[in-house]
Amino acid sequence: MTRYRTLIMSCLMAALMAAQAHSQDAGKPAKAEVDASKLKVSSLQVPAEGSSQELMDFIRTAQKVQPTTRKEYLELNRKVKAAADKVVAQEKDKTSQVYKDALQFSMHTGLTLMGEMKPAEATKAYQPYADYFNNLKQWTNSDLQLAMQVPQVCEQVDRQLAKKAYGEVARALLQSGHPQLVEIATMFKGSQQRLDLIGNVLDLKGTKYDGTAFDLASLRGKVVLVDFWATWCGPCIREHANIKKNYEKFHDKGFEVVGISIDEDREALDGFLKQHHIPWITVHEKGGRHPALQKYGIQGIPTMFLVDQEGKVISLEARGEMLTQLLEKTLGK
Repeated sequence: MTRYRTLIMSCLMAALMAAQAHSQDAGKPAKAEVDASKLKVSSLQVPAEGSSQELMDFIRTAQKVQPTTRKEYLELNRKVKAAADKVVAQEKDKTSQVYKDALQFSMHTGLTLMGEMKPAEATKAYQPYADYFNNLKQWTNSDLQLAMQVPQVCEQVDRQLAKKAYGEVARALLQSGHPQLVEIATMFKGSQQRLDLIGNVLDLKGTKYDGTAFDLASLRGKVVLVDFWATWCGPCIREHANIKKNYEKFHDKGFEVVGISIDEDREALDGFLKQHHIPWITVHEKGGRHPALQKYGIQGIPTMFLVDQEGKVISLEARGEMLTQLLEKTLGK
């Protein structure tokens, strides 16, 4: 089983550095290093009439800039994307490495910007990605990274757009016929199903830590937090403090927690539970392979569903202060 890890979105600099590795100009003398400490986002100007080489040089220079605010980070993305789009538009040889690198720059930076858009604008910005994936004949690692990120960014913006993205990217992955890509496509189909859970009954069964059978339906009448987590997941462990606080406050009012551990190492789970005295239900399958991971397309942890007394999902993001607010709303203060 591919180990599920805490989801960390790749930042702009990582994407730029990955593409840069393929875009060095062989045989040309090295240029003097730019003093990164003197570069500012506001001082960067995209060449108005630059050649493809000049535009790519601009992009490499932009890599050296360290944004100090979110506003600067987004502005840097806009400028890099503008330069990359110019290369894509003017490069006649669509098989050249320069064209391919520029296209990757454009798509990765565009994805960052899409995450800041309103649904209607993001829907329009998403379409080139769908077209790109549909026309792919051979998938690269960069393509796969992009395919993993696009629906996730859409999910941040609009649930309906995310459902569309998961479905369309899944179809493109299936067309490849590659076993690993087909596996990811299956997960994306599950993600579509997850996004439809709000207002619907959550079907969840498994094996409790003590080896007995578990069925979420047995907890009807209670408000239940379903927490997908692992002992090696830092954010999961930090969130446990918040879960405990709410468990102590609301348990007597009808609040229950079901922690679904995806730990592959049973001994690590044993040690953690004994050390931390977790009072709620823990579900664990051999190797951490709970069927819900694929069924609901869970790509990162912690993932937390909150289920009401009728067994219907009322939130897919019941974390932090939002968990307290939802419990106060359903169970009272």
